[in-house]
Amino acid sequence: MNTWTAMSEARQRNQQALLSAASAFRGDGMRKAWNGWLGLLHDREVMASAVNCVSLRLQRAGFASWVSATEVSATKQQLRACIRSLSPATRSMRKAINSWIEYVNALHSVRQATAALRMREERVAFSTWHEHVWSEGERDAAMRRAVASMLQSSVRASLNTWMSYAEEHAQASRVLAGALSSLQPEGRAMRRVFNSWSDQCNALKCTYRAASAMRLREERVAFSTWHEHVWSEGERDAAMR
Repeated sequence: MNTWTAMSEARQRNQQALLSAASAFRGDGMRKAWNGWLGLLHDREVMASAVNCVSLRLQRAGFASWVSATEVSATKQQLRACIRSLSPATRSMRKAINSWIEYVNALHSVRQATAALRMREERVAFSTWHEHVWSEGERDAAMRRAVASMLQSSVRASLNTWMSYAEEHAQASRVLAGALSSLQPEGRAMRRVFNSWSDQCNALKCTYRAASAMRLREERVAFSTWHEHVWSEGERDAAMR
């Protein structure tokens, strides 16, 4: 069967090659000759394929019989397995295995219960010890927090005292520096100049006020009269209410 498939593929390839070669020729006579030769070649290939099919018929029949026998063998194996599972010996074996599994599970449960009863005192002792350790740890942590708070409070108080002292020292240093600078010749001269400048500014301010009062005397008299009138009107309205 494989030989026939290979021959068929080779024939198709040869035919395609010959057709492509024949298409290169232009003459009608040459094309006819090529077509006749191709037809003869095709007929011979068909005859060879038929002869091969007849000669290989026995091989194909044997292969088909072998495939059928293989399928029948697999089916027979499945049937044998089913029959063995239905046999009395197999059923008793399966029952024994199931009983043994149930017995092992029950024995495991009994061992767990026995261990729980035997280790009850140990478990109670461990729980008591764990609670004691936990309470001791909480108490130690509380004491550490209290001590740390006390230490931190003293540190905070010391830091606040030092900061207050530093601020007072800085203020005193600034005052002392100002006093020392005022006692120096340059500082005294600067203070005299500043004082004379302040006196002159005050004198100029008083002069400016006097001049303004003389220039705005009429306006001030009118404003005073208007203010007195408004004040008297307000008092009268209040008395009438």
